[in-house]
Amino acid sequence: MAEPIKVGVDLHGVIDANTSLFRYLSFILKQGDVKIYVISGPPTENVKKELEALNLVEGTHYDEIYTIVDFLQTQPDIEMWKDEKDTWWTDDENWWGSKAKICKILGIDVMIDNTDKYMSYFEGSGIKFILYTGII
Repeated sequence: MAEPIKVGVDLHGVIDANTSLFRYLSFILKQGDVKIYVISGPPTENVKKELEALNLVEGTHYDEIYTIVDFLQTQPDIEMWKDEKDTWWTDDENWWGSKAKICKILGIDVMIDNTDKYMSYFEGSGIKFILYTGII
């Protein structure tokens, strides 16, 4: 049996920018052998709450959540800190490079994101990066 196609989708600027479109596309994709991973910045618990507020359900609209903050916190040599608004931060190189690393670990085939700063980290990875511009 062939491996499922794995699609990563960003929450902020993609899913939340057109939730109706995401809901429709996820329904269609999940009819086939496609796994949908929400790959976003904040901690998983925050992303899960945001998806629930958008009425998006794990297992129906997406399969799993992975986040930059959770990933970077498992890396022993990466410094992270919180600001006065309780938001996590790290240096730009580690932040912008992390989605490509997460996608490589998960075996993601396609990553859809609205932030072009991630794009260069996907070059040569074999992972297709699609820059979502909101035009659909």
